[in-house]
Amino acid sequence: MKNAIKIWLAAAALMAVAGCKVDSSEERYVNIVEEAYYVYCVTGDYVLSPVLSVLDRALKVDMYVRADQYGRYELEDMYFPEYKVRLYDDKCVLADGRGEFVFDGNSILDEGSVWECTFNGVAATVSCTGPDEWDVDVDFQTTRLDAPYSLNTMEMHVALADSCGYGYVYEVTVEGDYTEHTSSREGNTVVEVVFSTAEPTMAVLSRGPLFHFFNGGFDLHMDISGGMQRSEDIEVRLSPAMSGTEVTVNYMGETEFWRE
Repeated sequence: MKNAIKIWLAAAALMAVAGCKVDSSEERYVNIVEEAYYVYCVTGDYVLSPVLSVLDRALKVDMYVRADQYGRYELEDMYFPEYKVRLYDDKCVLADGRGEFVFDGNSILDEGSVWECTFNGVAATVSCTGPDEWDVDVDFQTTRLDAPYSLNTMEMHVALADSCGYGYVYEVTVEGDYTEHTSSREGNTVVEVVFSTAEPTMAVLSRGPLFHFFNGGFDLHMDISGGMQRSEDIEVRLSPAMSGTEVTVNYMGETEFWRE
């Protein structure tokens, strides 16, 4: 079953490095709940993280813009070591086409400010809606997620909850849907996933460009057509611990636990 759809293969590799099953005392040839856990992993890493990264990088660009010359040296080493930062009157560009952040004359922290941002292929308008709160509105015509995923709709609201080391902790409320198209020996398969936060959920930058989610949860619905047929709900709940988060997944009447 997992060999039929790329979404499961990508997430299986991810799971090997990112999470481990809590209770492995019972070994089964097929653990059906793993399918649902894979969908959650893909949603977090390949759909939510790229969009949330736009806001995260924009906040760091804002710090760079507001800093003096010496402060910019420090921020460049801290937040942009892999990029060449180019600052103009109305925008900041990360060289090699990795990002562009167009200002409206205001700090992104100023209520009412609107920035047009592009980072790693994701284009979005970031609007400050209140103190340390933003809407992130994706430009779906321009945005390209990693193949084979395509983002169809998304509404994301983010609040700055805390700071952690060199980064931030965000409170995320989001809903939307994405599609995966893939081919296999069983035929062409289309996977549609609808997702939403069950409650505001915390996120912190984890490894590379990926975010780790905790203290909240997601409700997802998966529809598979083509080589396989499936229409199922997935319930994911995340414990409050930022490290060693317990991920509880309920799927097709069964419940399993993972730690991340």
